Amino acid sequence: MNGSGDAVGVPGDLVACSHTCSARAMEQCRALTWEYARLQNLLGEYPQIRKNISQILSNRLNELEERFREVATEKVAKRVALALLRLLKHVGKQTPGGVEVLLSREELAQMTGTTLFTISRLLSKWE
Repeated sequence: MNGSGDAVGVPGDLVACSHTCSARAMEQCRALTWEYARLQNLLGEYPQIRKNISQILSNRLNELEERFREVATEKVAKRVALALLRLLKHVGKQTPGGVEVLLSREELAQMTGTTLFTISRLLSKWE
């Protein structure tokens, strides 16, 4: 899940233009898109953009490695807690009752490598 200002669908291989993900808006938003040819021109004109894309991809790889380690080594409760903490930082919305993350239990189960039943049981226990 991405929050405001996050890059979505950044191509890893700037030579071949293929999409490796899809996006779904959870609330009303705006998106800035660039045609692939225009992006190539910008990369040639402004090398810093290429460096920024590399940094974004490096950060995502580090996060994926950490999440893979969590799924492989951590118990479900800790995985769910860590996932919720990440989500709070990226997409959490401050409300009078606390911080809200618009996410279904099924989506949370998919993100943490567990079942909907386990998520429901765990969240009820935490409540």
